[in-house]
Amino acid sequence: MTRSSIFWSVILGSWALAIAGAFAWWMFETSLPGKVDPTPVHWPESSRVTRADSGLTLVLFIHPHCPCSQATLGELARIMARGNGRLRADVLLYRPSENNTDWQFPQLWSRLTAMPGVRVHWDEDGHEARLFGAKTSGHVVVYDEQGTLRFSGGITPSRGQEGDNVGRDSILTLVLTGTTHEPTMAVFGCPLADLPARSGD
Repeated sequence: MTRSSIFWSVILGSWALAIAGAFAWWMFETSLPGKVDPTPVHWPESSRVTRADSGLTLVLFIHPHCPCSQATLGELARIMARGNGRLRADVLLYRPSENNTDWQFPQLWSRLTAMPGVRVHWDEDGHEARLFGAKTSGHVVVYDEQGTLRFSGGITPSRGQEGDNVGRDSILTLVLTGTTHEPTMAVFGCPLADLPARSGD
């Protein structure tokens, strides 16, 4: 084996190991859940969001700059399409109260308001998120008409990934049967208040 072939074998081997290592790190990162605080067992009285008069109320907390949020919105659309009108959703979009010129997101707003049964609100400085214990974009809470917590967690299988997952199935089971065997799930997404602002949708 010539020196040249040995050299290129080492280079190619090192490159392959670097690619494999980067992929393994990416898989590890996407599997890590985000942080959460305890979710109130009863609907916070100081919340500015009103519960539905009947049925279940779902509240979803989203950071508009988080790329993982697109997968969460895809799962929300599936939940609302199969909810048979028994579920109302309020989506809270994080926004700082100051320097929020680039926090308009008309495409995101239009996508959400086009979903049946969905209302959209700005959550200035994460006020509502703190009340409900949400610290990660994609956190979903579901309360019944008595204001009792029935579900808290995420509705994606990992960060930025759509597909079958226990969180989505738990909410649909709750909607259709009134009970669920998985009332809590991990949340996969970006921190709600720690992302740098950037313009665009």
